[in-house]
Amino acid sequence: PDRARRQAIAAGIAASLADRDWSVRTTAKEALAQLGPATWRAVAAQLSSNDAFARNGAAEVLQNLGVLDWTLRGIASGVRPTDEALDVLKRALREGGVSMADAAVLRTKSEPIPDIHALLRSFDLQGAAS
Repeated sequence: PDRARRQAIAAGIAASLADRDWSVRTTAKEALAQLGPATWRAVAAQLSSNDAFARNGAAEVLQNLGVLDWTLRGIASGVRPTDEALDVLKRALREGGVSMADAAVLRTKSEPIPDIHALLRSFDLQGAAS
């Protein structure tokens, strides 16, 4: 499908992250991962959901798509992310909590991100990557 249609499809699937049925939520996460990183905005929109599970699911999908790591690596290499990308990174890591932030640190062991601990602490994640 063309880009606009793909985004519309992704937005519909992402809305399913708030479904009451766990199997629907799980299927939505898997489908979004298969659609790929181009869907990150549709997924990130769920970080503002009233549903805590939708917010957490969105954070998980963004992590699985590599979006969070790309932004962290960009920051580490001196590239200033857009305000939108930085906001998504912060909100996703806050939703994912300490375990998601700690996992980000572990993923950087092979290609260390300078001062990742300080960066994550600056996001006020309460104990992350201490």
